[in-house]
Amino acid sequence: MVEQKAIWGSTRYFIKIEPYTNVFGTSMSGIVSFYDTHGLINEKECRNLLEIVDTVNEFWSTILASHETRVARWIEEYLLGIGIAGDYNLLLRLLRSDDLFAQDLDDIIKETRKVDTVEIEKAFEIGEDNKILGHEITITRLPEDEYLRNELLQKLIEDNKYHVPSKVKSRCQYKLANGEIKTTEREIPFGIGETLKDVTLISGLKNKEKEAITEVEIIDEMPYCFAIENMEIGNLEIQPNKDKKENVIEIIWEIPEVQPNQEVEISYKLSKRINRTILEIIENEVIAVLNTFEDISLSGLEFSSSIKYINIHNRQLHELLIIDEIPPEFTILKTNPEALPPNAVIENVKLKGTNVRWRHKNVAANQDLDKIYNIDYFPYLFRGKKIIQNKEGRTIFKVAKFIKSSERDMGYSILYIIKNIQGNVEEFISVADKFPASHAVVGKEPEDSQIMEQIDGSGDKIITWIVEPPPISKVTSVEIKVAGDTSPIFEMFQVFIGDKKEIKVLEKVSSISRELVKSP
Repeated sequence: MVEQKAIWGSTRYFIKIEPYTNVFGTSMSGIVSFYDTHGLINEKECRNLLEIVDTVNEFWSTILASHETRVARWIEEYLLGIGIAGDYNLLLRLLRSDDLFAQDLDDIIKETRKVDTVEIEKAFEIGEDNKILGHEITITRLPEDEYLRNELLQKLIEDNKYHVPSKVKSRCQYKLANGEIKTTEREIPFGIGETLKDVTLISGLKNKEKEAITEVEIIDEMPYCFAIENMEIGNLEIQPNKDKKENVIEIIWEIPEVQPNQEVEISYKLSKRINRTILEIIENEVIAVLNTFEDISLSGLEFSSSIKYINIHNRQLHELLIIDEIPPEFTILKTNPEALPPNAVIENVKLKGTNVRWRHKNVAANQDLDKIYNIDYFPYLFRGKKIIQNKEGRTIFKVAKFIKSSERDMGYSILYIIKNIQGNVEEFISVADKFPASHAVVGKEPEDSQIMEQIDGSGDKIITWIVEPPPISKVTSVEIKVAGDTSPIFEMFQVFIGDKKEIKVLEKVSSISRELVKSP
């Protein structure tokens, strides 16, 4: 929780800074608020660090004569108190309106041109439905001043970053009986899939003409930031063609004929990718910028992404910057290599997700710098899964358990998830789990979930969730909030189908995966 801090020399007035990122730099934005003992006086949203510094100084000077060194030191201490390591010298330079920061960075950039990335895609082993976008930027020089140099590189990153669209452009062309060709165009918003990772898109057309239309062609422009996991066109047995363009891959459906009022629905199941921006500083006047899109794959109980990089230039790179944008639905569990300063920093950006910033110097020709991310929807202390099979050995249910650290000082929450693979059963499913006797259930979501509590012969508390099985291919879940001042019990749960007194035959043929991991 970000707290307000008294202005030095005053006991009545306070300032609060709420940065949108946990990484200090001139691009850091946020909100600055000004208080007295009665409450909020004024606040301002700031686009960058310069505006944050100026706003703090402005609020300060309405009460006391501000001194640049005191204000800079106050801001540095404030940021350190909320876990952000600031730079006193940079803060002081900003307060003194250093002329270097008034320099127009656009004047340093001479030319930007697109480059062919076919050979780069081969070296990076890019899939056929994916692409690398490439630009070469010529500048007058790299600034010698460290702060201005970082500002320029950050500007190049922001100017060339791939922005994830919220809609897809879809075009349709068809022929009437008299030979007239008609075309339509629309934008289709993305939908939410079954999980946070999944995205859906519904395209197609309805023939509103009074006659049959022929030579129908539907083209959906799919951004490279999404991987296509599945696509189908109603009950028609048609496979689309694909055409890779600069920023999208065109999915082209050719339909011989569509009758009046007939509707053709095209459905896509998509998954989000990691958007990567690469800056290769080849020499003082030439910088290459690459945009790649990396797949996220299910790996056991979590997700992973293995990302390849190789310096394909026939020379050493002076410097290499890599920014990996993790979709906001995911939390990083682990990176390989570890993302630690000075080579890397993990930046949490409010409402936008997580950026991992890597910095390497003197990268040799043909040197590999691969990264592996283990990610999931949330951080957790424990995870376990049981695969429930019938007597024929066919998987009918999957049941998972996650223990998550709570935002409270004391306590935690447990999420149980049941997915029906192909279980055609009508009996209730019971998930029984063991808790320390001193721990208490203080909440549940959904609130109408049926939860039973009892004490077993060993003195432990047994909590049982009883629920109807979800429909085939669907999921049901419950999150239980638990209060307790000791550690949870890191053990697997028990699963019953029907009467609790039934023998646990499913347990005998279940396969179990469990792992204890460190919560970030």
